[in-house]
Order: sequence, then C-alpha cells, then structure tokens
Amino acid sequence: MYKVGLISIKDNSGCTSIGIHLANYLSNSLSVALVENKRKDEFSTIKACFEDDNTFYLNNVHFIPSISNYIPTEDIVIDVYGTVNFMDELNEKYNKICMLITGDVSNIGDVAEYVKETGTNVNLVLLGASKEQYDFYTSMGYKCIIVPDKKENILPYSLATYFSIELRKAGINPPKYNKNAIYEDIIWNYVPEEESSKKNLNVFGLFSSKKNKTEKIKEEDPAIDTKQDFVEQTDEEDYSSKVLQKGSGELEDEFSFVEVPTPKEIPAPDQPTDKPLEKEISNRKDSKNEEKPVVDMSVVAAEKKKYQKEIESVKKKADAEKRQQEKLLTESKKELEKAKKQAEEIQYKATHDKLCGTYNRTAFEENSKEFKRYGLVMFDVNELKKQNDSLGHKAGDKLLKTIAKILMKNIPEVYRYGGDEFVGIFRGLSNRDIDKITKILESIDEELSVITKKDKKITYSVARGVSFSSEGKLDTVLELADSRMYEHKKSLKMTRDDTPVEVEIKKDINVEENEPKQKKKSIFDSLRIKDPTIKANDVSRLNIFVTGISHSVGTSFVAGSISSALTYIYNKEVWVDFYDKNCDDVDNYMVKSVSSDEDRFNAFKSSFFVQDKGVYSLLTDNDMADMLRADINIMVSTAKENDLKDIAAFIKQNQEIIGNWVFAFNHVTNNQEKIIEKAMKNYNYIIIPFHDNAEIKDDLKNMYINLINEFTR
Repeated sequence: MYKVGLISIKDNSGCTSIGIHLANYLSNSLSVALVENKRKDEFSTIKACFEDDNTFYLNNVHFIPSISNYIPTEDIVIDVYGTVNFMDELNEKYNKICMLITGDVSNIGDVAEYVKETGTNVNLVLLGASKEQYDFYTSMGYKCIIVPDKKENILPYSLATYFSIELRKAGINPPKYNKNAIYEDIIWNYVPEEESSKKNLNVFGLFSSKKNKTEKIKEEDPAIDTKQDFVEQTDEEDYSSKVLQKGSGELEDEFSFVEVPTPKEIPAPDQPTDKPLEKEISNRKDSKNEEKPVVDMSVVAAEKKKYQKEIESVKKKADAEKRQQEKLLTESKKELEKAKKQAEEIQYKATHDKLCGTYNRTAFEENSKEFKRYGLVMFDVNELKKQNDSLGHKAGDKLLKTIAKILMKNIPEVYRYGGDEFVGIFRGLSNRDIDKITKILESIDEELSVITKKDKKITYSVARGVSFSSEGKLDTVLELADSRMYEHKKSLKMTRDDTPVEVEIKKDINVEENEPKQKKKSIFDSLRIKDPTIKANDVSRLNIFVTGISHSVGTSFVAGSISSALTYIYNKEVWVDFYDKNCDDVDNYMVKSVSSDEDRFNAFKSSFFVQDKGVYSLLTDNDMADMLRADINIMVSTAKENDLKDIAAFIKQNQEIIGNWVFAFNHVTNNQEKIIEKAMKNYNYIIIPFHDNAEIKDDLKNMYINLINEFTR
C-alpha cells in the first residue's frame, strides 16, 4: 500500500480537488481509496450510492468519509488530511506528504516554521503559481510542483508526472496519462428534482402565497378600498406598465401580469394646478441654474503628492520587512541544515565503522530484528596479525579498508563484526540461491587476487563461510557460518610462501614473460598523448556530469579523480558535488566539495564543476536538466554481465545523444578487457585503473586529457 497525505497550512482549500484529481488518474490501473477527513457534514447530501459501511464508489475510486469505519486495503490511499498544526506528526503515516499552498511568497514563513517545529518532510504543491514564485520556493530548498488553479475535471500534467516518478521509485507501475480524459464530477449538496423546483419558486417569491397583496391588506383592515390599485407610481422613470394582480392568470388563485393605464400628464403652467407641485418644479429649475463650485487644482495636486509619499513610505517599509524576513529565513534554513547534518553525522558514526566505512556491530544487532529470509556470509581476513607485526599497523589498516571496499561493492549489506571479521547479508535469498552467492564470492576472490599482484608486500585474501536463515535462528546461523569459515581457512593452508593466491601470481608472471603485455584499449588510443606535461585544450568553463548505469559504485572515484586531474591540467580551483555525502573528500586542497546550497551556488558560477549524481535510474527532473547542460557526460559501470546489458539498453533508448557520452569501466580484470573491447567498439569508452581519489598517476591523467581534448576541440 502506498499512502499519500494532502495537507494545507492555513485552510483546506485545494486539498479535496487535488485529491479527487489524483485519485481519478491513478484509478485507471490501480485500486484507489480517497479518505475525506474534513467534509463529513457534506457527505450526507452527496449524490452517490452509499454502501452499508457508509462508503461509495465513483469513477472506480472508493470514497471513504470520516463517518465510515472502513479500513482501506487498496493499492493507493489518498488521505485529504486538510489543515495541520504543529502538534500533528505525519512522517510515519505516509509515503509522501504534499502541502498545498498558493504561490504567495508570504506563505514561506508559515511553511518554514511548520517544517522546523515538526520535522515533517513535505513537498509543496503551488496552486496557480508563477515561474518567479516557483523559482523563489525552490531557491529556499523546497521540492515544488506547480498545479494550475483550474476547476476542470481533468488531472494537471505536472501532478501526473510528479506522482508517476514517485510511484516508479516505490516499485509501482503508474497508469498512462491521458490529456483528454475527463471524469464525472461529484455533486455536493445534492437536492432531488421535486424539492429543487419548489426551492427555485420560493427564491423568486412569485408563488409563495395564493393570496395577492390586495387580499392580505383587506384581511388586515376591511375598511380599505380593495378596488384601487395597490401599486402607486410617483416618478415617471419608476413607472411600470404592468403590475401584479389576482385572477387574470392562466392558473386559478395565482399572480400574473396585466395592463395598467398610464398616469395622467402633469397640467400645463397656464392651467390650474396644485400649489405644492408648482413650487417643487420651480425649486428644481432654480437648483439646475446654480453655478457649480470651482475646484482648486493646486490643493488637489498637494493632496495627491502627499498620498503618493505615504504610499512610497509604506512600500519601503514593506520591502524592508520582506528583506528582514528573507534574511531570517535564510539563517533559519542554515541552522536547520546544520542541525540536520549534525544529526546525520551522529547517526552515521553510531552505526558505521570509523576505519572501514561498513556498518558496525551495533547496527547489525539493531537491523537483525528485520532479518526474515536471508543468506549470511562470515568473512575472516587472513594473516592480519602477521602483517601487522611485520609491516606495521598502517599496513593492517590498509588491508582492512581495501577488503571492506571490495565487500561493500559486491554485497548489499556489510558489517564489521569483529577486529578482522566481516558479515555480509543477502536479504530475500535462500539456500536455492547458493550458486548466485558463490559467483559473488568468486568475483571477490578475483578482485583481491588482482590487488595482491599490484601490492607485493600485503596479501589480500579472506576465508568465508555461508549459511541461511532456513537453518535456524540468527545465533545458530552465525555459529554455522563461523564453523564453515574456519574449515575454509584450514583448507587454504595460509602460509606466505605457498598459498593458492601466490601460485596464481606465479602463473600470471610466466604468461607475461612468454607473451607480449596487452595494452588497455579505448576509442581514444589514436589521440593518446605521451607527454604528461601537455595540457588539454584551453577552456574557460567545463561542466562534467557523472552517473552510474545501475549502481553508484565507482562514480565517486571517477568524479574525485577527474576533479583532481583538472587542477593539475589547468591549475585552477575545481568544485565537486558527491552524491554520497559521507564519502571521503579528495585529498587535494584545490578541490572543493559541495556541502550546502551556498556551495552549490558558488560551484555553478565557477569555471570547473564536476557533479556525481549516483544511479542513472534515480535521476530527478532537475538532474536531467543538469545532464543536458553538461559539456561531458560520463556513465560509470563494471564489466559484469548485468551492467553490460543495462548499458546496451541505455544505448538503444538514447541513440540521438549517445555521442555525448563516455562509458568509464571501473575495477576491470584482465579477462574482462576483451569483452569490453568487443561490446563497445563503436562507442566512447575508457578503462579506469584502480585508484584513490588523490592518486592521479600519469596514465590516468593522460586519459582524462585525451577525453577533454575530444569533447572540447
């Protein structure tokens, strides 16, 4: 079930109409319930067929008034919560909370105060807002959409687009948007036709009584002559040639219009007339002949000038108050961001291992309450103590961090369980998936073997044991995994001079001695610059966009290394915006990491800006806009089969823009290079050697120089 809450900060205006819009759109392919919490009095007069539980259906939407005890079970539940206050706690009730307000900038204070006091994560729906108002709210850090303030029974496109993206993120397939679809409206305060006609007659007062005014007067005072007309005319302009009288209509005892003789003309001056009437006419003529008073325009101008000054004074005061309010809001926003960042840092430190960056044992004990069906792998780092004693603790720390990175890259959840022990969790897998886990473990061994070849001093290897939730409770599963890990460790015969890893290394060395060493290939080989001192094409501005095809593994490496390389090439400051805010900063004082909205504003104004946006499928509309504006787009991937399939699908869907993309393959083994060369021969690609963000060697720097030359020439 996916639950949406619609709230307002001042009144309930807009919540019901937006809720009905959204419900009728989603009901095209999903079961939808619309809960009305603030209109229970009006449901008693609605035109609908109510069920026994006081709910009703309209346009495939299940409407649930607050008078009903029905508990929703539909796919989508839209709750028209209405007006909120600072005591309402909403975050745990809903998957998405939308606050409906107008685009008036004066509402920003109420919104900021509500968010600060309650900590509720809201998205703003701006009703009938202008682009300037939308830009203002987004500049304050709020996620917003604009919905036109219209009453037609059709869903606004912006609302459909927004919720389509949100539902896809939640794994729900939304319906297609039909701009011509109009749904049946709800009729509030419904009155049946017979009662309605009676009410309409009474409104005009023409049939409110079967007795005319003359008869009523006669009943009150029989002495009055009812033969005279009951309407008297005094002035000619108020005269009507028809008045209401009884007995002349088609229906008996009802009023109708009849002809009435025109009044007699006023006698001429030479004829006898009533003195009061003659005097009144004379007075009217005299008043017309009076001179109109002369207006002093200088006085009017002075008053106008005085009024304008007052207006300007009020406007200046209002502008000053607005600036002060904006300043307070900015300061409040910074404080909120600082507090949020501190809370996130505290939470991260409490649940993560400081050295390795994995989850710690505290997090394992807490998260294990949610484990249901899962596979568990216990890892033990081989020869840690021996290498600590012979090479020092720094070498031991390097060994642990390197192994932890490889485990996190291949396993969804990794915990440091002890000094040299790690636990990997595969949620949703059972003993039937043992082959899948085995392939992942073989891939880990292969990567560790490659690193061991490069670092002759340290041996990177692990012993492991696998168990599943079907074998018992968590304690039993841990004991089984530990026992199997110990048996695997004994089978490895871990001695420095005779290990399976060392045998593989010797075999590889013999092959290299007999066969020429293969060079890593890319589309830029024809342009490869041999002299590392040569700089790329001179450019005044460069914006680089980095994303991952199906995971964010490697995007921070690429973004960090290319940022550092740009400082060597151009000797200028470079801004980088990491998707994972917890990753280590680049060890280069000329590379600045974005950590706030102010930093992001400075980054957009700078000459060189590198953006790490994480997984491509999770990009927002704003991210897509940044992607289209970028000078170079880089897609990071591995050479695994699933990633290559995702790249093939991406290329097929984006043939028109694929020439602006470079595919960067990370953590590539020797036998995978031929696969990449064959699959990517018609597209731009590079192979990134294993590296740290600060370690930009000449071959990697030259590769980036060629890349920039290709896209800026």
